[in-house]
Amino acid sequence: MKHQDRLAESVNHLSIVLEEQQQLLKEHKANMNYAERLDNILTPTDELTTQGDDLYIGGCKASDLIEQYGSPLFVLSEDTLRNNLRRVK
Repeated sequence: MKHQDRLAESVNHLSIVLEEQQQLLKEHKANMNYAERLDNILTPTDELTTQGDDLYIGGCKASDLIEQYGSPLFVLSEDTLRNNLRRVK
């Protein structure tokens, strides 16, 4: 194989790699936008309150939720989630 042919092949290969990298970057940016949108939907809630030694989440006693569903427990506020979804749309 001639030197020019190998050089042309290398340039072609590099252009393919560059295109792939550009596509990956676009996908990464799209994923970041999606992640940012999710962050806007699943926001921390100010619905955490205490009464005495008890923690309440959206008006529900945390110890009752744990007793019913077990621990660890992931709790979402339906009102907060719906409001955030409306805001993002």
